[in-house]
Formats: sequence, C-alpha cells, structure tokens
Amino acid sequence: MKEKILGKTVGKAGISQVLIIKTTFIMAICIILGFFLVISSLVNWGKNYFEFLFWIGIFIVSLAPIQFLWLKMEESSVGKYIFYENSFEDVLKKKQIFFEDVKNYFYLNLKNGSDNIEFLVIEVKNKENLIKNNLEKITINLKLNRMASSLFVKNYIEFVLKNEFNEEAKNKDNFDFKFGIIEENNLMKDKIFSLNMDKNFEKVKVYKYIFLSKDGIRVENQNGKLLENYFWKEIGKITVLENKNNKNIQIEKKTGEIVFSKNMKYIEKPELFIKIIKNIFKFYK
Repeated sequence: MKEKILGKTVGKAGISQVLIIKTTFIMAICIILGFFLVISSLVNWGKNYFEFLFWIGIFIVSLAPIQFLWLKMEESSVGKYIFYENSFEDVLKKKQIFFEDVKNYFYLNLKNGSDNIEFLVIEVKNKENLIKNNLEKITINLKLNRMASSLFVKNYIEFVLKNEFNEEAKNKDNFDFKFGIIEENNLMKDKIFSLNMDKNFEKVKVYKYIFLSKDGIRVENQNGKLLENYFWKEIGKITVLENKNNKNIQIEKKTGEIVFSKNMKYIEKPELFIKIIKNIFKFYK
C-alpha cells in the first residue's frame, strides 16, 4: 500500500555508516577489554594492583553504553529518510512529505566558531493552516548525512521538471518560476542549535527574488520593485563558475558583458534554477 502512495523507493539516507562501524568497533573494544580486566582481577583478587584493575575494567565497560547513547543522539540530530519517486519520508518522526506540497528549498550555511554547519531547509505547504497560507519549514541537518541532500534535490527536480514546470510552460503564456537569494543575518549564528527544532527561522529572509519567464530573467526586491531585467534574445551565455569555496551563476550578454552573477548557495533551489534556465535558454537559442 505504501508503494502506491509514496511511489517507488529510490534511496535511503541517514547517519554515516562509517561512523556507525567506528562507534560499534569502539564499543566492542571497550566491552572485551573491560571484561578481560574485570575477570582477570577477580581471578587474582588479593594480589597487588588487581583491585585497582577491577575498577579500571568497570570504567572501560561503562564507556560502551555512553558511546551507544552518543551515537543515538547523533542519529536523532542527523535524521533518517527514505526517498521515493514523488515524496520522501522522515522515518524518525514518522512523517511523509509529497513533492507536490514542496514550495521552496534552500541551503543554509552558517559558521559556528571553527565549524561550518549546513542545513537543507524545505518549505512545505501547511495543509492544516491553508487560510493563512503558512509554510511549514522542515530542516534536514546535513552533518554526516550528505546523501539526504543529493537524494532530495535529484528526485524533487525530476518531479518538478516532469510535472509542474512542463505544465506551466505549456499552458501559460506568461508563466513565472520564482527563486530567491537568501539574506545572511549574523544573529542566526546565536540560534544555530535551535535550527534543528524548526525554530527561529523568522531571521532568514529572502531579500531578492529571481523570476524566470518566457521573456527572460528579472530580479525584484521584497516589495516587487524591478531591479534587473534580462531578455533571452540579448543573452549570449549562461555558465556556472566553480572555485574552492562556492559556485556562481553567471549570465553574459552577446557582447560578452557580464550582467548577472550570483552565489548559488544563497539561491533557493539552485540546481533547479540551473536546469530550468538551461532548458528555456536552449529553446530560445
């Protein structure tokens, strides 16, 4: 029954298997070494140092359940997901999310001390509060779980390109596909440990919107004021430039002038943006 509702299973993502194997190995060593010391000290009880070795063995054995609890905490933070052709399931929260209800997604990269912490934030239509048109924010912690991001993006993009985008392009003369550039707020750094509980997202704002249409690409601010406008007939080349730290979408006019250059990590649905823009651009070429 589940297969009919969610679609064919295409992948699973969870905490790193390397971490699970490493933690299990450490637990086994603690148990074996600890019990060896405990048994040895009991057999030789009364001799020098063996009472001391007994307590060392107890301490080493006690490290095994601590490692197990730590692994479970990491698993809870990272999450466990099953991905399907038209949806995905949060196994730990027993929640199903269909791609047709997904409105936006974006990556949130924040620096906390020396650590770079990255989240995939998915905005889903809230069926329980349609009057206010609120979007429910689902946060996937990408720590030790990069597979969740690639599986979601790949299957969501294929779903949109096969369904939503194709229908919009075929049936409407003036369709708009909207993206956004996310504003980084320094105050978010203090809220970083609350992100995984889906709180404090009011400080994450879209300060520019990018629209793809039949005419070209236009950029507007939060109030709908036109900031930039580029027509397909004037565009000569669209490229994605990569360096060590980031990727940039770059648009050049036929004269070679660069008219658009934006860092991909702040753009909602960056991979989808590139795929759609290339499809439209090929059509107008």
